[in-house]
Amino acid sequence: MLHNKPPTASIQRLSFIGVLTAIIAFVAVVALLMTGSTSAGAQEDSTPPADSALLKELEANNGLLAEDEPFSLFSEPEVGVAEFRPAAPALISTAGWDLLEIPANDDGSSALVPLPFTINFLGNQYSALYVNNNGNVTFNEPMSTYTPFGLTGETGVPIIAPFFADIDTRGEGSQLVTYGASPDGNQFVVNWVDVGYFSSHSDKLISAQLVLTKRSGGTFEEGDFDITFNYGSIGWETGDASDGVEGFGGTPVRAGYSLGTGVEGTFFELAGSGQTRALTDGGDRALFTNSLNALSTPGRYTFAIRGDGSGQVAGNVIGTVTDNTGLPVSGAIVSIVAADGSWSSNTITGANGSYALSGLGTGDASVRVSPPAGMSLDAPAQMVTTAIGTPLTVDFVLSGPRTLPAGTTIDQGVPQTSGVPSVYWDSPFDITHLAAPGADVTFEIIQNGRILLAGDFTESATEPGLYTATITSLLAQQANSGLAQVVIYVNGVPIIFDLYIDPAGTVVDQDGQPIAGAEVTIYRSDNPDGPFEPVPDGSALLSPSNRTNPDVTDAQGRFSWDTVPGYYRVSASAPGYLAEDGSELAWTDVLPVPPEHLDLVLTLKSTDTTPTPEPEPGSSSDNYIFNVFASLMSLIGGLLSSIFSGILSLFGSSAS
Repeated sequence: MLHNKPPTASIQRLSFIGVLTAIIAFVAVVALLMTGSTSAGAQEDSTPPADSALLKELEANNGLLAEDEPFSLFSEPEVGVAEFRPAAPALISTAGWDLLEIPANDDGSSALVPLPFTINFLGNQYSALYVNNNGNVTFNEPMSTYTPFGLTGETGVPIIAPFFADIDTRGEGSQLVTYGASPDGNQFVVNWVDVGYFSSHSDKLISAQLVLTKRSGGTFEEGDFDITFNYGSIGWETGDASDGVEGFGGTPVRAGYSLGTGVEGTFFELAGSGQTRALTDGGDRALFTNSLNALSTPGRYTFAIRGDGSGQVAGNVIGTVTDNTGLPVSGAIVSIVAADGSWSSNTITGANGSYALSGLGTGDASVRVSPPAGMSLDAPAQMVTTAIGTPLTVDFVLSGPRTLPAGTTIDQGVPQTSGVPSVYWDSPFDITHLAAPGADVTFEIIQNGRILLAGDFTESATEPGLYTATITSLLAQQANSGLAQVVIYVNGVPIIFDLYIDPAGTVVDQDGQPIAGAEVTIYRSDNPDGPFEPVPDGSALLSPSNRTNPDVTDAQGRFSWDTVPGYYRVSASAPGYLAEDGSELAWTDVLPVPPEHLDLVLTLKSTDTTPTPEPEPGSSSDNYIFNVFASLMSLIGGLLSSIFSGILSLFGSSAS
């Protein structure tokens, strides 16, 4: 563990108070036993003081202390040791950080901890907080409550809780709670990593981490920050005093945050909070394997808190994704994007096909699903309107791709005659279709239930039965990138196929000419400052329209991918070309999605610097130019001679 600094004086005083409290408690118990009195186990109070730990111990053991077990807030009894713990890629490393620790305890808290930066938490400014042993931080006062209460109402205390449950670090197999700021002062981290549960159990452990990240520069305002919950394996959910049995059942863990006022829009909980076995490993909303706004890292949940209100919480959108036979689809990416591009969120479906999008903005938005890698099924986006306090349910049924029918071609410079065609949304294209001569052939292009374009086909005058429709730019029709449908009506009978609408980028040379066959690679990060990693080939991070990465540009130098929300960069390279700075790769800037990016241009410069040779004197080029000039002068001379002869003849005739 990363314990680089001894406990502070305040924590040492807390340990002394704990020992003194334990001595008093022990004397009281002896007195009770000597008089034959027993204590009835009572229901746990929602806000127990720290010195009620004795009653909590009695309650958890049906009114009796464990035989020969000395009690202390900071004692170290042990019940079992946890088995192997899987790797936890979501947990950020705090190696080399100057961390403080809370000594082994149950229900304790740190002293007031200064933050390295001031945060604007839903309209309230805070520069310090308390780290509580039971999986949360609070701002106005420490909190020893061990049975988790709901975060979606008036809690009375501003709280951020990655794992609000009865954590007990006194077991031999449990680590301690640690906290501190990053060396650069841009992050504050609390680690509840490999910790046990009450009463002193460490046969099962959980790992949770809170990261507060300062956001500054650009469009960020003072106090803007991100909340990130990172999780490793989650082996328990409930302490004994919360009616748990071997770490499960009773009143289980909750995760989320709240301003404490109960005002709509100032609180939210992760889906699965308070539900038995929902958030533990293997559960429907398992914290370790799901994610939110952090698709590259399972176990990570990120929330942007912004002073301009764009981080306002509006509740959850939940639903399921199934295939056309009714089977659940796990591993699909579900995204919601505001119509104006001001906010977005994404997550991954669980083993039962369920998903939950939390902490959303308000207003019109589209919900889309990207099928898991290796699956060709898809479904159109659905339009919704999110509102504070109004949860929505949006289900998807994925169906097989409807490919181009025989005799139909999409041509946007490169003919497409099979599969699901893709078109660049800012360029016109032709649809040709074969039907009986003299037929009435029309079309509609539909996206999300809205008709983008409708019109007629024209029959060829030279090839009867060949019909053509020219489609104008779909961008001008306010199309979105993603799946659409084309309906061709032949004498009123519909023929339907799918169409992907993609924004396009282009690779060009220094003269603006397209470079065909250039290699383009797309990179993604969950954060604007990286790190950026290549999107895996075939990944669900890309829509089925194109999941090839790296890819190559077509004959017109174009490339395209349709992506889920995140931060992206694109690089390009080609044999015989270098970037303008002389490096091998040309790069875009960081591209936040949303919004969608149009007309990306990557420029490469030819390495062929051989100048056009000047013709040598007497060369064939020189002779050609000289011969042309001589012929021209001879022609002019002949014309002048004819003019003079005419004039002389005229004067001669006049004289006679």
